[in-house]
Amino acid sequence: HKLVDGLKNIIVGENPLEIESLWDKMYQNTIYYGRNGAVIHAMAGIDIALWDIKGKFLNLPIYELMGGCFVDKMRVYSSNMFQFTIEDTLKRVQIAMDTGHTAVKFGWEPFGFDEELDLEYVEGIRNTLGNDLDFMLDVGLVWDAKTTVKRAKAYEPYNLFWIEEPLHPDNYHGYGIVSDKCIQHIAAGEEECSITGFKNLIDLGNIDIVQIDVTRCGLTQAKKIADYANLLGKKVCNHNFTTDINSAASL
Repeated sequence: HKLVDGLKNIIVGENPLEIESLWDKMYQNTIYYGRNGAVIHAMAGIDIALWDIKGKFLNLPIYELMGGCFVDKMRVYSSNMFQFTIEDTLKRVQIAMDTGHTAVKFGWEPFGFDEELDLEYVEGIRNTLGNDLDFMLDVGLVWDAKTTVKRAKAYEPYNLFWIEEPLHPDNYHGYGIVSDKCIQHIAAGEEECSITGFKNLIDLGNIDIVQIDVTRCGLTQAKKIADYANLLGKKVCNHNFTTDINSAASL
């Protein structure tokens, strides 16, 4: 069947400068087994390579090809995993501060499973940071909407800049509830790999921070997702926790 061609058979021999056309061709010809997951991730890798080819051919940086520079500088934060003791976690906070970071993020286990211990982690990090630095919390998909609302209320005194991915990525309705009831910014999106998925997360989930992983959705889709988010007043902060290719493409 024509719609089960592999990606190689779809793009070999095509003009690599026709990026939009090639994305559409890959998408349409993998519709039986693609649209999400590994196939879109593979398409994203090809898409990034195509933009690189076009930039080198025209001797222009990719951001120029996509409409020009949107910002001329970018704030970075220190992204960390929670350690299995509060003391070791606070050592990571101090390292981030000593290296000049003005914001830190902590996430994933052992956080999320013990309400009392979680509060001790949050309180310890905020006390170490002081009130002038930003603190983001990555929950790691382990709560439901009611738990998130309850925890977010308890964390209000600690001035979290955002709460990231408290829910399963497909729980768009739950994200809508959380976004409506929590005073903290809600961030999500790193698992999404399609415009449709991000549109659901933005329209139904009403999240505040849109986290695009370029290596999962490609530059072509990422630009359209970012434009849509900006149109609706959402902030975009790319997810970047994989490879140097992701770092370069995100920049």
